[in-house]
Amino acid sequence: MEYIIAFGIVGILGAAYSAFELWIKRKEPGVAITRWVISFIISLLFVIVAVVGLFQQISEKKASELNEKTQNERISSLECSMDSLKRVVGGLPSNPVDTTLAREIAECAQDSARTLLDSALVAVVSGEYEIALVYLDRALQNPGNDSAAIAEIYLYKGVSQYSKGDILLAIKSYDSAIAYRHDYYLAWSNRGVALGGLGQYESALKCFDSAIVYKRDFFMAWINRGTALNSLGRNEEAIASYDSAIGYKHDFHGAWFNRGNALDELGRYDEAIVSYDSAIFYKHDFHEAWFNRGHVLSKLGRLDEAIASYDSAIIYKHDKHEAWYNRGHALDELGRYDEAIASYDSAIVYKNDYYEAWCNRGLTLNKLGRNEEAIASYDSALFYKQDFIEAWLNRAGALTILGMYKDALANYDSAQKYHPGDSLYPELRNTILDLMNQNGSNE
Repeated sequence: MEYIIAFGIVGILGAAYSAFELWIKRKEPGVAITRWVISFIISLLFVIVAVVGLFQQISEKKASELNEKTQNERISSLECSMDSLKRVVGGLPSNPVDTTLAREIAECAQDSARTLLDSALVAVVSGEYEIALVYLDRALQNPGNDSAAIAEIYLYKGVSQYSKGDILLAIKSYDSAIAYRHDYYLAWSNRGVALGGLGQYESALKCFDSAIVYKRDFFMAWINRGTALNSLGRNEEAIASYDSAIGYKHDFHGAWFNRGNALDELGRYDEAIVSYDSAIFYKHDFHEAWFNRGHVLSKLGRLDEAIASYDSAIIYKHDKHEAWYNRGHALDELGRYDEAIASYDSAIVYKNDYYEAWCNRGLTLNKLGRNEEAIASYDSALFYKQDFIEAWLNRAGALTILGMYKDALANYDSAQKYHPGDSLYPELRNTILDLMNQNGSNE
């Protein structure tokens, strides 16, 4: 770039001097014009060289940026996330892979390590991890002398192994990638993800820190670092890490979402809502953010807003049983019992063994005086979770209201069997016995 600037300056100064000389010696037109033309042509050549060089530099920069963007896009599609709600790299392929066929495919491939790596990437994106590993192992048989290229092969070998659930093998592959290229931030970051998958959050944190040392603006490392800190209960530090991620990529909805979760855990509910709002702004169909936003609004007692948020979550994921359940709970608190029951019914449609929904449905039916239906609902809850104490106690309460005292006592005994030592049971039993004596009932 320096020589381009120098050529340009020389050319411009030369042209200016030629013009000045032509003006001074305008009375000697023949001599002045000849010298001016020669001088101007030389100056023009300098300017042309500078312009051509400048365009070449711009083209090379754009090509480099495009190459880096393509690489980052390819990496981002494979980048693993520790967030329990999401994993960018998927699980096992839907159909089992014929490894014999995979090896035949690899044998037919060209011996070029680059070609084999590209074929492996296609397999990874398609979820065909066994085939990808065959390509990658073959590429490693003749990898060449390029350390960076070998590191890349080991990186994607680790990605494939991690996606198959072979976390320890993935860590070994990432270690090999780092051995060939110590500043390979992607290998450091993915190694951290793998360690996080094993619950080794402190070690994972050190890996993310290394990734950030080598690429300060690698926002995924900042996000995964925040997730590790959150898992360690260090929520304030996690928020600072998410803030750094947002600083480098302001429109990344995942960072705003995780930030909202950390703020929620700290009880900073208003700030959490603002974070969820930002996540939704950048990804309007982000049903997890709508759901968590509704949950925080419920904690603040803003039940109508919470219901509206659950409604949005349901619009984008109609079978989200948790949203239907929480919506039912909010409606129940507002005294809108029939709507609450309908919401619990929807939750149960999408998750029939959702024993909490069966139990809450029974409670709402109790409030409407529909005790027989409530008991049937508690029965369903107990069918799916026999030791669910709330269902036993609520069922006993409904039986007591119906005057079926002996059955109610049996329910309390069942609750005590599953949860012995609770001092509440004798008190409840005595209450029912008193009612039996007052009513002269032996039922």
